[in-house]
Amino acid sequence: MVKALFSAVASAALLSVVSATPVPDSEVQIDDLLGFDASYVNTLGVDDSKIPEAITLTVEDVANETSTQIEPFLAPGVDAATLEERFIEGADDRKQYTGTAYPFISVGRIQWSNGVYCSGALVGPRHVLTAKHCLISGASATFSAGYDNGSHKGQAQVTTTVSVTTNGGECGVKNDWGVMIINKRLGDSNGYFGVKHVDKSKIGQTGFNHVGYPGDRSTNGQRPFRQTNNKVLAEHGYGCDTYGPLSTNTDCAGGQSGGPFWETLNGNQYYIWGALSVGVTSGGKAWAKWGSGNTMVSTVGRLRTEFP
Repeated sequence: MVKALFSAVASAALLSVVSATPVPDSEVQIDDLLGFDASYVNTLGVDDSKIPEAITLTVEDVANETSTQIEPFLAPGVDAATLEERFIEGADDRKQYTGTAYPFISVGRIQWSNGVYCSGALVGPRHVLTAKHCLISGASATFSAGYDNGSHKGQAQVTTTVSVTTNGGECGVKNDWGVMIINKRLGDSNGYFGVKHVDKSKIGQTGFNHVGYPGDRSTNGQRPFRQTNNKVLAEHGYGCDTYGPLSTNTDCAGGQSGGPFWETLNGNQYYIWGALSVGVTSGGKAWAKWGSGNTMVSTVGRLRTEFP
C-alpha cells in the first residue's frame, strides 16, 4: 500500500521553487514526492555557469519515433544483483538495501543547489531518467550514482535537462518524466537500464522493483530504499492513452520522485517502465502513478544518439 507522506514544512518550502504536479482528478489528493534538504541551500546565481540548459520538446517532436524498447547495458566486470541480497527490514514494504551491484549502482540521488532532491536512474552513458517536476529552474544539480549516506559510485554535474510539454490531467502525469544529461559517462562503468512501453498483458502482475531516496525513512533521503514485488494496477491508470500513466501499489514519500519502476527479464536485463510522479489518496485508498509511455521511450533513444 502506498504511503503518500510529505511534510507540511518541506511542502511549503518547495512551493516557491517548483510548480505543483498536474492533478489528474479533482476528487483525489495528489502529493508530488519531492524532497528538501536545507543544508544544501545556496544563494542562487552564485555560479550561473552550472545551471543546466533546459530543452522542452513537444509530443509531436518525437511522434515519428517508433521505438518500443531501448536496451540496457551491463558494464564489463560489474556484478549483476540477485534477489538474495541482504536487506534491513523496515516498518513498511520499503527496505533499506546494502547491495552495490548492477542495477542498483545505476540508481542515484539528484541534489539541487536550492535544497530540492529527487531520485533518478541511468538510462544511458550520460542520461538520467527522473520526474519532470524534479527539473528545477535557476539552480544547479549533481547526480550521484549508487548514493548511500555520502558514498557513491560516481558523481556528475547536470548540464542539460530535457522534457516534453504537458497540458495537465492524466496526460500531464503520463508525461511527468524528464531526462538529465550529465558531464561524465557514468553508465560506461556502472551500467544502465533499458526502457520500454507499459506491457498491458502484465497488468495485475507482481514482481516489479523500485528504488528511491525517501525522506521519511532516513534524514534528508540519505539512504536508498528498495521495494520488491510491486504490483501493476488495472485501476487508477491509463487515463491518457494505452501507455499510461502507469499505476502501482508502490509505497512512496518525499524524495522518491523520479525513482525507477522496472521489470527484470532473463535474469539480468532491467527495463524501466516509468519514473515516479505522484502519490495519490482517495476514499481511504492510496496508490502511485508514474511518468511513462511511448514518448518517454522514444526520447531516451533519441537522446542517446544526440548526447553520446
